[in-house]
Amino acid sequence: TGHDISVQPVVANGQVYFGAWDGNEYATDLTGKKIWSAPIAGQTPNCSGSQIFGVVSTATVADVTINGSSTSVVFVGGRDPSLKVASLYALNAATGTVIWKTPLSSSTGSFSWSSPAVYNGSVYIGLASVDDCPLVRGALLQLDAATGTIQHTFYVVPSGCLGGGIWSSPTIDEATGTIYISTGNNGPCKTTEKYAEAIVQLKVADLSFLDSWQVPASQR
Repeated sequence: TGHDISVQPVVANGQVYFGAWDGNEYATDLTGKKIWSAPIAGQTPNCSGSQIFGVVSTATVADVTINGSSTSVVFVGGRDPSLKVASLYALNAATGTVIWKTPLSSSTGSFSWSSPAVYNGSVYIGLASVDDCPLVRGALLQLDAATGTIQHTFYVVPSGCLGGGIWSSPTIDEATGTIYISTGNNGPCKTTEKYAEAIVQLKVADLSFLDSWQVPASQR
């Protein structure tokens, strides 16, 4: 790829899917022969400007009904090269063609470290900052898997505050209809950011709050 790879490779449909820091999502066959690449992230400098991030979100592959047909789709977080904001991409797993892409934030400091989870016709992905420079308002977003329309958003910190980015992958408990997220460090805020540096439990249907546990201040 000509650059670093920090994601987990995913095997589906007899192919291997992975992203690289050159800004591309790749698909190869099981012998390593390249099938396609899709430019979904560009390259983003870290705080010091000494490194550049590309695709750091591990993909999730799932079958989705699109326009009446079952389609194998690669869902992966990227960064729209033109808008320069964190975005979620749905790629055709066979060809790499973009089915849809949805910006997750209006902030150019936003970034998609999180890996998406797919459940019951929706995709769930966390929102964080590029490298805490600057912090953005962390969130979990629920999108329609077929269209990319944002259905619900859970903001980790209050309006007007920063921090609480979601860098990790959400986990869904199908038996109870709940979703769990872990959140990052807090940021500037006039009130206590009680869901930052915490594990949060939400309803999977609409991302309404259920419960949380915050790391004690002395252990952060």
